[in-house]
Amino acid sequence: MTANSRYLIALLTPLCVLLATPPNGLYWIVFIWNVPWLIALTDAPLRSRFAITLATGLGLWCLALWWLVPAVMAFSGASVVLALALFVLLCVVQTIPMLLFVWLDAIRWGYRTDKNAQNSASLGHVARRIVLRALYFSVLTTWLPLLIPATPLVALYQHPDLLGWLSIGGLPLMTFVFALMQMSLLEIWNSRGQHKHQAVSLGMLLLAGVLVGLPAVGAFPRSPDATHIRIGAVQPDLDRRSNTAMLFDMSDQLLRSNPVDLLVWPEFPAPFSATDNAEDAAALAAFESSYPVPLMLVSGYVYADTNNHDGGYYNAAQWFQAGVLQQSYYKQRLVPFFEYVPAGVSKDLLPNAAEYKHGSEFQLFDVKPGVRVIPLICYEMLFDDMVKTFVEQGGNLIVNPTSDTWFGDSPGPFYHFALAVFQVVESGIPMVRVANSGISAVVLPSGEIYHQTGLMTPASMVDNVPIPEHPSWHFRYGWILTLLMQGLLLVDFVRRLIQPRRLNS
Repeated sequence: MTANSRYLIALLTPLCVLLATPPNGLYWIVFIWNVPWLIALTDAPLRSRFAITLATGLGLWCLALWWLVPAVMAFSGASVVLALALFVLLCVVQTIPMLLFVWLDAIRWGYRTDKNAQNSASLGHVARRIVLRALYFSVLTTWLPLLIPATPLVALYQHPDLLGWLSIGGLPLMTFVFALMQMSLLEIWNSRGQHKHQAVSLGMLLLAGVLVGLPAVGAFPRSPDATHIRIGAVQPDLDRRSNTAMLFDMSDQLLRSNPVDLLVWPEFPAPFSATDNAEDAAALAAFESSYPVPLMLVSGYVYADTNNHDGGYYNAAQWFQAGVLQQSYYKQRLVPFFEYVPAGVSKDLLPNAAEYKHGSEFQLFDVKPGVRVIPLICYEMLFDDMVKTFVEQGGNLIVNPTSDTWFGDSPGPFYHFALAVFQVVESGIPMVRVANSGISAVVLPSGEIYHQTGLMTPASMVDNVPIPEHPSWHFRYGWILTLLMQGLLLVDFVRRLIQPRRLNS
């Protein structure tokens, strides 16, 4: 295989991800998304493997996340040159797990295939090689914390029957099951002309196909005896220059005919503070005097020191009851270059970027007996460590106010929403997502999606959301499976280092 043909084959992987990524909808392509890249690596020198992987990773993430470039320009005022430079750097960082896999895979299996050893390998060795390579891939590509904890598998977010492994072992286990399929296809390709080996690989492929949908969660039970909370949500589609009249009008229309236990407003780009802006506070008080329902909102700025506005400010989720502030949660996981300027970067390069302070406390909102709201703001919903900490403190309902307005009518809002759906299934905690311009929805622990709204349009929704008795198996015991997978990889790798190399054993 020539060098050029390797690159051409490998670049089919970014194309697969592009076609599978929401909203394009060809989700089934994600089953084989990495196979062209893996084929291109076969028997290539290590330096070429790294180069092919870097090109593949850059292509993959550029096609998947291109919408971040206009977003950072619109939000922070960054120049196109700076936005592109930051974006390329992000894509390189996102590619590091793939590079790590290539390096350790080459050490484990050798830099070139020994055809004689491959031909003489037992059928059991073929099956074991498929399993071990799937293990290496799943552990190494999900282990490192990334700025955007993304995976091509999010293309499956609308198919709950394919998400069951998330609730058992999280993303590492789900990635492993799909990697079994992908490594089986790779083995079929590499063992051309060896019919017995191909038969074993085909058997492993069929087994992986069965495993993919085996633990389907099924519909989440809406038992009348279970605790429920009736939530109303408003999607006003405000921009940076909008006033909040539309928000109040839509809330008025919703509450006139829909009594709710909690009304939720989204995060939105227009400057608003229910506690630190007198005009906003007065408008809220007038509204709450007419509708004294519990209200959760996001104040875009809450000063750390009300007497000294130079002391910094927070992005805050707040819960009001009859016009009185009950609790506040200050956003902890801020978006770099949007919500703060990283150290060493001149503010002059990002003139419109916010300068939020990081919150430090996890705060649940006890809005109703038996209901403890997890108030994750926007981007925080993507991180399982954030969700897990809230759940460990007793949270049993995620309310995720967000604003994807900066992404416009692009794949960005779909990608953001899809990652949130994965977190819901992993945690076993339902989510009410309330977005300024879409996508808003109710997502149950099974992955079922209700009331999904469109993009860039006003909308509202009301639903009785069931509260689960406990989080998912993964959140309670999944760490055992994660440690087991990591332990098996470590044992196998150390064994390979201390024993004479037999490339295909």
